[in-house]
Amino acid sequence: SSTASETKFLRDQLEVAVSILSRGEDLRNHVTQCRIKDGSLVSLEWNTANEYGDDGRLKKILAFGMDISERERTAVRIRQLSRLYAAISAANESLVRSRSPAEVYTAVCRACVDQGGFLLAWVGLAEHAARRILVAAAFGSAIDYLDAIAVSTEPIAPTERGPIALAFHRRRAYVCNDFGADPATTPWRESAARHGIASLVALPFFQGGK
Repeated sequence: SSTASETKFLRDQLEVAVSILSRGEDLRNHVTQCRIKDGSLVSLEWNTANEYGDDGRLKKILAFGMDISERERTAVRIRQLSRLYAAISAANESLVRSRSPAEVYTAVCRACVDQGGFLLAWVGLAEHAARRILVAAAFGSAIDYLDAIAVSTEPIAPTERGPIALAFHRRRAYVCNDFGADPATTPWRESAARHGIASLVALPFFQGGK
């Protein structure tokens, strides 16, 4: 289970620290994780210094721990933003180089996955004759997730609308930060979990006001 694997991971971190200390060496920027009372995981950076007695024997170990959780979160956000900017740059380049809309769709999907780090990116076109939004291009390791997607262009009850339909009918972006908790994702949660999808954003694009 995930709890068992996490426990082993945390124990392994401590065992590495103990092994270093047992050799008489100091910890230098050694990072461990632990859970605090509210259940959240924090990262602690440890540095130690050995203090010896007159006989040369180890007397005590002075340990200094610093919570670096926010620093790590900031570093993650910076990496994510860097990847997003790289994806935007690649997408903009595709707009210049591509010779057809189909090439643009494919290039943008690839940019989102290769540069942006997404599991899946796809472009759907509203085919009003078919009363459906049809997949025009898709790319990513979770591409099979699209097999469960069926989005109607017809007015439907709000309770029957998923994120894509909501973005289409409301004509504005829909952001889902937690796939497992968003009421709009209920019918697709099992498939999303199977494909490793935890969040999504649906962005409507317009041509001629439509």
